Amino acid sequence: MSGEKRFRSSMFGYKKQDVYEFIEKLAKDLEEQIKIKDDELVALRNQNQDLKKQVEELTNKLTAIESGRTYIADAIIKAEEQAKKIIDDAVREAGLRRQELQLKINEEQNKLEMVKKELRELRLEAIDRIKRYELQLVELVEEEEIDATAETEQEAAVTQEEEVEQIDG
Repeated sequence: MSGEKRFRSSMFGYKKQDVYEFIEKLAKDLEEQIKIKDDELVALRNQNQDLKKQVEELTNKLTAIESGRTYIADAIIKAEEQAKKIIDDAVREAGLRRQELQLKINEEQNKLEMVKKELRELRLEAIDRIKRYELQLVELVEEEEIDATAETEQEAAVTQEEEVEQIDG
């Protein structure tokens, strides 16, 4: 509408033709503006539907992501708990093994000490036996020397007797 419209006058008021033309022009302009607004409204409704679909898709994705995040967080927590349990079990197992090994070490050390003691006793016993055998050998050698001396003396006496008999005889 372009500014103010002036109607021509006629008898009994304004000229009817001008008023009708103006009304028709106003109606056309109004229809065009209504059509433009309707088109804009349709476009806005379509845009609104598209945005609603996008919001719904994004909401679904967000829900899926949050669900995944919750699942991952739960999995991480469970994994941490399992790792802690595994570590605790390993530490406890290592402690038990260490105790067992320490007991075995102590047992083996005790056995070693016993073997060392037995070895010392065997050495002392061997030394004692050797000394006794040595003494017995010395005694035997002395007896043999005495016997040999006695035999020699006996042989000498027999030889003297034989000589005396030969001289007497």
